[in-house]
Amino acid sequence: MKIKRQDARVGHLVSEDIKGMTSVPLIMKGTVLTDQHIRALRAFNVQELTIESVGDLLKASPPVHHEASDEQKVEISPFLTRYMKSVEDYKKEFVKWQSGIAVDIAKIREILLSVLAEVQESPTLIHTVIQVQSKPDYFYHHAMATALLSTLIGKKLGIDDTQSTQLGLGAALSNCGMAKISSIILKKERPLTEKEFSEVKMHPVYSYKMIKDSPLVKSETKLAILQHHERYDGTGYPSREKGDRVHLYAQIIGIADIFHAMSSDRFYKTKQPIFKVLDIIRKDHFGQFPPQVVTGLLDLISGLSTGTGVRLTSGHQGKVVFTQSSSPTRPIIKLDGTEELFDLSKQQDVHIAEVLS
Repeated sequence: MKIKRQDARVGHLVSEDIKGMTSVPLIMKGTVLTDQHIRALRAFNVQELTIESVGDLLKASPPVHHEASDEQKVEISPFLTRYMKSVEDYKKEFVKWQSGIAVDIAKIREILLSVLAEVQESPTLIHTVIQVQSKPDYFYHHAMATALLSTLIGKKLGIDDTQSTQLGLGAALSNCGMAKISSIILKKERPLTEKEFSEVKMHPVYSYKMIKDSPLVKSETKLAILQHHERYDGTGYPSREKGDRVHLYAQIIGIADIFHAMSSDRFYKTKQPIFKVLDIIRKDHFGQFPPQVVTGLLDLISGLSTGTGVRLTSGHQGKVVFTQSSSPTRPIIKLDGTEELFDLSKQQDVHIAEVLS
C-alpha cells in the first residue's frame, strides 16, 4: 500500500524500491525502515512510498529495534547531503527576496562555499549535482548547479581560484531577480505567453538592481549578472549586446544556465539526456557563445575516464572504454553482462542519459 512520507514509521517494510532523486534506489525493496531511513526520505523530498499493509498507518507504529543488514543501510554521500542542504538554504534566501528582504550576499557566498571546494577538488561530482532532480525546487537547484558549473568551466578556461569564486557567486545571484517575477508565472505548467516571457526577460535587470550596491560583488561580476542572457551573436537580452561587449563571465554563466535548464525537469518542459544537451548546444547554439566557452563545457561534462559507468537512453548500462577526440560526447561503451562494444558515434539516436556513481 502507498503511504505519504509523513506517515512512514520505524518498522515499516518497504515493498518497492524508493528512487528519490537519484539514479539508483535510495532505499531498496525489503528494507525495514529505521530513523536514518526516515531522515533520508525527508532530505530527498520523497513524497510517498509503498509498504506492506500493516493496519492503520495514521496511528504511530511502535519502534521496532533491529540491526539493519549492509544491504538495508542507506548510503548517502556526505557531499550529496551538503549539496541538498545548500539548495535548501538557498531556497530560504529566495523566499526572503520574494517578500522584499534585501539580498544577503555574504550568506549566498557562505552557501556556495559549503560545497564549492569539494567540487573543485573532484569535478566529476558535478554529475551528481546535475542528476539530482526536483521539479518543485527547480529554481533553487538551478542556482546552485549553475554556480558550480560556472566555476568549473571558469577553471577550465584558466580563471584563478579567487576570480572563479566571484564567477560562481555571480552565477548563484544571476537569477535572484526571478524573486520579483509573479509566482504564477514561475510555476506555470504550460508555455509562457509573449507577455509573460517579456516579464521573465526582465529578471537580469532585477537581479542587477538587487546586488549593484554591494561591495562584496566585484564590478565585472555585477556586469555578468546583468548580461548572462546576452549572446555572442547579439541574439540575447536585455540589451542585445554582442561579441566582446558581452563579458566572459556572462558567457560562462549563460552556457551553464542553458545546459542545466535543458538537463532538468521544469514546470513546462521535460529534461533531456545530458549528452544530448551537449550535442544540441554544439549544433543549435553555434555562434551564441565563444568557441572556448563551449569547449570548456564539453571538456567538463564529457571528459569521462575509462571505466566510468553510464546509462544510455536505450536503457542499457555499461562502462566507457574509449573516447574519441572528434566525438567527445559519443564514446565507445562496453555493455554490462556482455562483451559487446557500443560505438555511440555510429548510433546518433542513442545518447548517454546518466553518469553512474
